Amino acid sequence: MYLHAIEISTLALILGVTAVGSQVIGSEERCYGELGCLVLDGQWWHPWRRPINLWPYDPAVINTTFTLHTRPAPSFTCTSSSRPRYHQHQQYQLKKREVVLLHPEDHLSLALSPLDATKPTKVIIHSYHENLNTPWVEELTEALLQYGDYNVIVVNWAGGSSTYYLQAVANARLVGLELTHLLLTLQHTINLPPHSLHLIGYALGAHIAGYAGERVAELGRITGLSPPALFFEELPPVVRLDERDAAFVDVIHTNINGHGISQRCGTVDFYPNGGEEQPGCGRHTTENRDMFRVDLTNVMSQQSCSRMRALDLFLTSLTCPACFLGHECTDKYLYAYGMCYVCGEPNNHCGYLGIRAQEFLVQRRERLALYIFTSDTHPYHVYSYRVWFNLAHPVGAEDSVEGQLTVTLKGDNTTVTTTLPGTPVWLNHGQPRGWVVGLEEDVGAVVEVVVAWEYQGSSCRNNEECNTSLYIQTIKVTPIDYLPERDREANTRLVCGGIDNTEVISGGSVRLIPKDTCQEWSV
Repeated sequence: MYLHAIEISTLALILGVTAVGSQVIGSEERCYGELGCLVLDGQWWHPWRRPINLWPYDPAVINTTFTLHTRPAPSFTCTSSSRPRYHQHQQYQLKKREVVLLHPEDHLSLALSPLDATKPTKVIIHSYHENLNTPWVEELTEALLQYGDYNVIVVNWAGGSSTYYLQAVANARLVGLELTHLLLTLQHTINLPPHSLHLIGYALGAHIAGYAGERVAELGRITGLSPPALFFEELPPVVRLDERDAAFVDVIHTNINGHGISQRCGTVDFYPNGGEEQPGCGRHTTENRDMFRVDLTNVMSQQSCSRMRALDLFLTSLTCPACFLGHECTDKYLYAYGMCYVCGEPNNHCGYLGIRAQEFLVQRRERLALYIFTSDTHPYHVYSYRVWFNLAHPVGAEDSVEGQLTVTLKGDNTTVTTTLPGTPVWLNHGQPRGWVVGLEEDVGAVVEVVVAWEYQGSSCRNNEECNTSLYIQTIKVTPIDYLPERDREANTRLVCGGIDNTEVISGGSVRLIPKDTCQEWSV
């Protein structure tokens, strides 16, 4: 249960100036010179989602710094993947990259810095209990410079992040002001266009990006990597990252059953594997949304495997930009059942997770949810296939059967066998049933499908007259990560066995191949 209101008020007075309940204790506004002011009003309070608000540390304590990383003219070699559908981005052999400390108050040094206003600018913002030297910060900086000739600015707010979570949440607001000040100063001193800015915030850094985006007009893009839920979920947009903080906001959710935000808060929101616990990540017993039952410092400082997966996937997209094609869908279940697989012409129902997300044609729509499956090991991408069964219902067939269904897809590249998820699966004769499966190898265009069936139901065990066979009309196999749409259609295959239907006896298998006589649907 949550703390009593009196206990919260007492805690508030101990911690400092806070907003508690429907009243504001202390000043409602604090100003920080040319950085601007912060306000604590009703939008920043909720009885259980945000019962406590602290004021940030002094700017001198947070000591935010901005490091510029650029690359000189590179020599490069171009490599490509041997897989036909995924091509590696060209890889540059970087010379020693330039690193410069940016001082927003020193306009002359900004003008003389190697920051080139004609090039796109990427801004990296770390999270709680992290700093400039956190390994992923260096890795992402290098990967971005490999991918493109960018200005890369790293925001280091270690003095504000290396504290307990409640205070770091408050400090994030001031860091947002400081980042805003830098970006506006760069606009005025070197004519840096705001539309060329791309802020990349990990976890708590995602909300910092939102604070800056709210104050920088016409900001180009924000990428939020697993933004946290605690003190942000279901609160007003001013409190958290939201879709209006930039012209394009893409959010990757990989920990919504831990402490990651679940609500859609971007122009597009990607939910790999439903956005929940990621493949290869065990459940963390400390991931608990009840802020008063856990040690917040220990919870939030622990590097969650699922939370980090958002960062891993974005990093992978820099070396394999076509690896993660997400499909717009209502929820994870419809996606898993193969109901959301059409990208449309033009491509307005699919988008690449990661660096290429901005290519998605949102067409004045907002808060779109895109789903995708990934694997449990680096580089995490899989080849996604929609396997769609049209089941027949001949005389003598049971209305429903349940069991294990295994398919072998033989393509023009390789052959892969997979057991369809959900065993034992419940199948209704005379109705369709589909799955989206992620394969480690690219099968290519399918030339043969072998179906193995093992009845595992309970209703037929003591009934000799019960029919345990499965009856298949046709199977359609579609590689759903092809773009454009016509390529997906060209590589779709419809396979069948007999003219009417094909019986698969329990414990047996059948071979189905593409035929001109295969019919899309028949009961």
